[in-house]
Amino acid sequence: MSGTTYELQVTLQFTPGKIWRRIRVPGDTDLASLHHILQQVMGWQSYHLYAFECGGWIYGEADAGHPGDHCDGQASQVTLEDLLPDCGDTMMYHYDPDDNWMHLITVQDILSEPIWDPICLDGAGACPPEGCGGPLGYYRLLHALNDANQSEHAEAVLELGGDFCPDDFDIDAVNWNLQSGREMCGEYPYCIDNLIEDFLLHESERVAHTTYQKYRRCMDTLRSALNSYGYLHSDINIDSVEYAGETFCQVAGLTPLLIYLPEFFDYYLARKSSATVSELKEQRTTVRRFLQWLADGNMIDPETASEQRRKVLELAREAINTARVRDRVSTPVEFPRPDQVDDLIEDHFTIVRVEPGQLWLEHVGNQGGSIAVRAPSTFTHLCQPGMDLSAELQLSGERWYLAYVYNAYPRV
Repeated sequence: MSGTTYELQVTLQFTPGKIWRRIRVPGDTDLASLHHILQQVMGWQSYHLYAFECGGWIYGEADAGHPGDHCDGQASQVTLEDLLPDCGDTMMYHYDPDDNWMHLITVQDILSEPIWDPICLDGAGACPPEGCGGPLGYYRLLHALNDANQSEHAEAVLELGGDFCPDDFDIDAVNWNLQSGREMCGEYPYCIDNLIEDFLLHESERVAHTTYQKYRRCMDTLRSALNSYGYLHSDINIDSVEYAGETFCQVAGLTPLLIYLPEFFDYYLARKSSATVSELKEQRTTVRRFLQWLADGNMIDPETASEQRRKVLELAREAINTARVRDRVSTPVEFPRPDQVDDLIEDHFTIVRVEPGQLWLEHVGNQGGSIAVRAPSTFTHLCQPGMDLSAELQLSGERWYLAYVYNAYPRV
């Protein structure tokens, strides 16, 4: 990873209105990768050839821009640090040789702090549609869109959409597309696998061997959970990934990881793996340390790290409380003698109220009211409203008793 971060101003030339983006990328970003970043940031669809022009040389795809004696197709071998070493340096990015969209790229700042994820800081203007005839064709489309009396108005509405606004710019959507696009194209240089291994390498040089082994065990569990369920929080086609012989963590980046973390504690650890109290405490400590490492490396901002740690603490607390209840399920809780049992119910129940020695339980998904159930105080003091129990209730006379508890799940 480069030790520098480049802040770039990218301005689309010769278009009606102002269409520009300000982005930050690692200084060692090569031009082939920068092409994919610019496609996502500007809003293009990667349908056409491209080239970068700098210092009289052309880098990229030879037929794009201005082919000539100085064309070098090896865009992946040249980085921003190679071509633009100083603030104020510029180059041109040509996209689509037929429409000839020209982007002026200017180095606004070179920061000493490293960055892992490219990010869009600001911008203005909607991206023109592909294949509309370049800046002149785009101008004609906008003119026709705004004049219902023009013969080309219907075509402009079809091309742009009736609600198209050339001034629209959604920075959140741009950053989401930027992240998703790098994942979908397999261009993400710091996938989840790499992040985990870099974290473990860093910790191996900092902590005792036993602590490192704990971190390794916990991160392997997180990786396994992500490979099984992480794709549900991403646009990545998991069938295509598996067909290529890869895993989700080898192609996905930071965004789906952060989205999945709450589910990791609430669903995977608590419901799928039925983790013990000690395992949950280890996972809580490891994930909190991992988040701090991400923040220290400027991979996530401090506010995001703080919010993630808050969520982890809250969900881990719920999972730990439930695990303590689950530790009591191997033996009967309280029940009458067999000859005194008048009825029984075996089902899933939600705890709606807790008192010493008594729980109020409601059938999961049933709005028919709650049942008052006798249970030992040593058990009820572990319970909280909202927890789910897989249990057997036994009726003796007019009293229900909590006879067996098979499993417990966190509050939803």
